[in-house]
Amino acid sequence: MADDGRNSDELDKIMQQIQNLQVESSSSADDRRRRHERSAIFHVNEKYRAYLDIFGGFIQGYEFDCERGDAVAHGLVTVECDPDTGEISHREATFLVLRRGESGRRDAVRMFEATCRLRGSVAIANALLVANCDGLKRWVICYEKLAGILSDYPDDHMLTTFGAFSSNGTDSLSPYWSNQIKMIITTLSDMGIRNVSHGGMSNPESYALTESLDIKLINMGKNENSRTYQHDLADFGTFLCQTPYIGASKCTSWTGFHFLINSNAMSQRYLWADIVKGHPLFLDPPSKLRCYVNLFEWSELIQISEKTAFCDACYKLMPDLTQKTLWGWISCCPASVKIYLNQAYKGISIYEDIITFVKNMILHGRQELMNANGGRWSDAHFCHKIEQLFPGFMSVAYALSKATRSDLNKLLGRA
Repeated sequence: MADDGRNSDELDKIMQQIQNLQVESSSSADDRRRRHERSAIFHVNEKYRAYLDIFGGFIQGYEFDCERGDAVAHGLVTVECDPDTGEISHREATFLVLRRGESGRRDAVRMFEATCRLRGSVAIANALLVANCDGLKRWVICYEKLAGILSDYPDDHMLTTFGAFSSNGTDSLSPYWSNQIKMIITTLSDMGIRNVSHGGMSNPESYALTESLDIKLINMGKNENSRTYQHDLADFGTFLCQTPYIGASKCTSWTGFHFLINSNAMSQRYLWADIVKGHPLFLDPPSKLRCYVNLFEWSELIQISEKTAFCDACYKLMPDLTQKTLWGWISCCPASVKIYLNQAYKGISIYEDIITFVKNMILHGRQELMNANGGRWSDAHFCHKIEQLFPGFMSVAYALSKATRSDLNKLLGRA
């Protein structure tokens, strides 16, 4: 683990050790298999435990195949498992090729130390060493074994294999992506707490797949510009939006989620991650229904001025809902009509009425919906029906319920 207190003299001393590390790498296919190990390198805090935690011993050397122009290579690291007996083992690893010269050295050290400060965080790829390869005349950073970089996979393959949203006509996020995004959110939270910035989370080259298909962050700190975890979170949203096989911007829930991750609610350093992971996109059906009922209870507790601001903000984000009354939106569903007729609606706007209707639907409408659907009606059916009646609204309502007053004022153009 990196020693945050290391002064420049100590770092220079460590870097002097790196100068002795070399890797011979071929520039032609005929020599591709020529490998050579050199003694290693970068003992981050010069304690046995540092490498023991990751690989079970000291890293003594490495080797990999690489042709000139390759950005990623796979190879081995040599590990001394027992310093008393000198027992040696080889472990697979992945190497990223960086720039040459002093700029490459600065990138390598910055990336290595930023990654080590986050070692153990759930979505971080472990960095094992950095070195200057004379054969390549480039610096490299070595990570745990990775299956590949997301940017290297064709979009059509990723869409078929890793499509983010279900194909049943709903905005249901696949369990795989729900889990992966939540793990990255957890790591972004760790970054904020430990004052570490990634600086490139809109770039697909910052994401790697492990052989178990978990997504891990690489290239930590490659960008020299000083940024915050909030910038990284916004960049992560850009990645989700612009990556074709995820296609988050096509999701009706995206409006609310995008507003949330760019809001001042994210400045709550120790709380923001739970707010994001509590968004309906990431909840299973029972939890999602509880979230919707909680939204109603929240709306009943706030003052009339806050409720007015909330409804005005809903209009800013979803003005089309005002084109019909609540009756107009639900009249296509006979079971919903019966639920509607059994309750009174007198909210200050359709947005408040929808929240009330959804609560009534969940708490009092199950029997009506079961009768209309042959006796079968699960929590998942509830979620589907709510999204079908009011596409994207519960996402917006959740996001605005977590927004600060300054967020609402900015959205509404108020000083």
